[in-house]
Amino acid sequence: MKKLNSRTIWCLTASLLAMPGYAFGQSPSAQTQQGDRAPVDPGDTDATGVQDIVVTATRRLESQQLVPSVVTAFSAESLVAQGVTTVSELSRIVPGLQVQRAGAANNLYLRGVGTNTAGFNAESPVAVYLDGLYLPNAGSSPFSFNNIERIEVLKGPQGTLYGRNSTGGLVNVITRNPGREFKLDASVGYANYDTFNANLYASAPLGDDLAANIAVTHTNQADGWGRNTVDGSDLFTNKETGLQGKLRWTPGDKTTIQLQGAYVDVKTDQGNVNSVYPGSIGLDGNGFLGEYVAGDRRTPFVDSKFRAASLKIEHDLGPVSLMSLTGYIDAQALSLLNRFGIPGAFVGQGTVWSDIYGRSKTFSQELQLTSNPDDDSPFSWIAGLYYFHDNTTTRFDTLTPCAGNTAASCIRLPGNAAPSRTAARATTRSYAAYGEGTYKLTPSTRVTLGARYTRDDKGLSGLISYLQGRPNSITVGPPGLPQPVSPGLPTATLPAIPTSKTYSKPTFKVVLAQDLEEDVHAYASYNTGFRAGTYNVTSFSNPPIPPETLDAFELGIKSDLFGRVLRLNAAVFYMDYKKIQLRTSAPPAPVGSVIIYSASSAKIKGVDLDFELVPARGLSITGSMEYLDTRYGTLLSQCSVPPGAGPNGGGNRTIVPCNNSGHRMPYAPRFSYTLGFNYTFETQVGSFNFGVSDAYKSKMFWDPANRLSQKAFHLVNASTTWTSSNEKFDVQLFVRNLTGKYYLVAGSETSADLHVPGAPRTYGIKLGVHF
Repeated sequence: MKKLNSRTIWCLTASLLAMPGYAFGQSPSAQTQQGDRAPVDPGDTDATGVQDIVVTATRRLESQQLVPSVVTAFSAESLVAQGVTTVSELSRIVPGLQVQRAGAANNLYLRGVGTNTAGFNAESPVAVYLDGLYLPNAGSSPFSFNNIERIEVLKGPQGTLYGRNSTGGLVNVITRNPGREFKLDASVGYANYDTFNANLYASAPLGDDLAANIAVTHTNQADGWGRNTVDGSDLFTNKETGLQGKLRWTPGDKTTIQLQGAYVDVKTDQGNVNSVYPGSIGLDGNGFLGEYVAGDRRTPFVDSKFRAASLKIEHDLGPVSLMSLTGYIDAQALSLLNRFGIPGAFVGQGTVWSDIYGRSKTFSQELQLTSNPDDDSPFSWIAGLYYFHDNTTTRFDTLTPCAGNTAASCIRLPGNAAPSRTAARATTRSYAAYGEGTYKLTPSTRVTLGARYTRDDKGLSGLISYLQGRPNSITVGPPGLPQPVSPGLPTATLPAIPTSKTYSKPTFKVVLAQDLEEDVHAYASYNTGFRAGTYNVTSFSNPPIPPETLDAFELGIKSDLFGRVLRLNAAVFYMDYKKIQLRTSAPPAPVGSVIIYSASSAKIKGVDLDFELVPARGLSITGSMEYLDTRYGTLLSQCSVPPGAGPNGGGNRTIVPCNNSGHRMPYAPRFSYTLGFNYTFETQVGSFNFGVSDAYKSKMFWDPANRLSQKAFHLVNASTTWTSSNEKFDVQLFVRNLTGKYYLVAGSETSADLHVPGAPRTYGIKLGVHF
């Protein structure tokens, strides 16, 4: 085959990006580790050109440039340099990834695919894994990072290799393993808003074949970003403590047994303070009260706890390797909030209070066989079995203001029920078998076929009852409304719904990969994804929601050019998204609550582009961009008319039928990018690193009606770091959101339009030691 020169590669890339209907977009990459090899910093003065990136996106260690899909990888050093310490901050460095902080949840969106169903109500279409262990819902991923080896973000449906099927993509968090040498990393930091942070990582051998590590992180932001106008207290505070540890035993050359545990405790009201949306009217007649200001009769908060344990066994059988991963997760959260964000009509109560509790207990077991590398064989493969069992309990208390203990004394908004408790138990048992094989047709041409069969058994039980014994609670239900309700039992006004449901689906993957020359690789792929149906745990009159599916087509090219001075990767994609599971607060959703319903379909197309330029030793310039065009198909729904004068002197929305066909999908900016500049130079007193980045997102909408939105904005971050000549000490000065931009991370509509703001300008110092 004729070799292609750099000019030809540039022409091919330009042709790819010039296809009709597309523009730029893809995510940045950073150096990752392979085995015990030390990572290469972006500005490493001993490194020349762009460095190899090793990932496990295909469940094998493989160069990122050879993986035939869009994969973004970040090393621990890259995350520290960019100030990313939590899942919610990943959207600053991955174009196309949006993170909605809502109560106890981090709701993720990739290429417009995601869910704003907070907490424990449903599994996310964008899966999150911790060292291969699947985290079952958005309420299970609040943790911060301080022992990260790398983070990988895979865009598009993951329907074959990973534990759970996902339609949007996945985030894979890989933490450091204990080694044969003692290692200690510690840091303390202080930032504005009286924020203290401390981190400790220690790893040590306990014998010839046994090693252990431990990672501890603690953050306490004592001063809030804003205030509560009712009592003057601080709002938007955060306190988090995390602990992770591993015990690694290698009884022989072919066997590794690793026991891992994690615990996270988060207490915060960030993501839980709902302020009136700018330009809207609250139920007491007040509008937007100002940046980081809300009026709540009680301070909202989330108290979240996460516990996980896993046992991973790996054994080399010669031609194949066997892996067993057994995991258990216990995640719970209590969330208290005022749904309308302003004082209500009665002293001592907000307009509607919501007390939400969720707890998920999950057991999973995966068995996997992987062919070992064989230079004499053109075929490599992976096959596995996966079992998943989840028990989720939720409790949703809705308290409307009542002057006495009868229904007639309560504020009666349209569709507003009396104070009630909805207690539910949702179960999932999932069984899956998967396999994927790659065959080398020629030394430079590979074809990959993958398949998976998934079966999910879902169940629901619970009880809706009126609250007793609360201040101003009612003792007798209002006339005409049913008394306590359980799913599966009909009432005079509500039909019974099935309390168990089975969903099953095969999913497939087809990839053709071609090495155009040693450092230039192209691919074409077709992937399918499946997200099982689910129940509405806050409304027992709604039947189970059918599953959603996604078919994705992708064409990409990955290249290292001009002697590895420039890395340039690009991909175009088209996705057909069907039976989308959406959230609505319109009836029949209970007051102050939401339900999930099945919409029709959407077409998603776009372009990902990323580059890394290393023009000189110590200098790197990175860029990552995504263009995204998302459109619903036929979508007839119920929408909110903007709130106006309500029955109690405040705003109140009106629900009307609407046609959202052709509207853009929520949390899907048409254009987003991240640009970064990093420079390191050596001196007699050590090295200095300077970094600055700009993350841009164009206008995006919060709802299918495209009524609530966030205007285009930039987030600029900068840092400077000194590292001693022996690399044992470092000092970093940093600033995030340098321009102090006030922006929204979420918007929603209940009985009023609400919003959740992002972080203001923060700055501080961090001191580190390393041995």
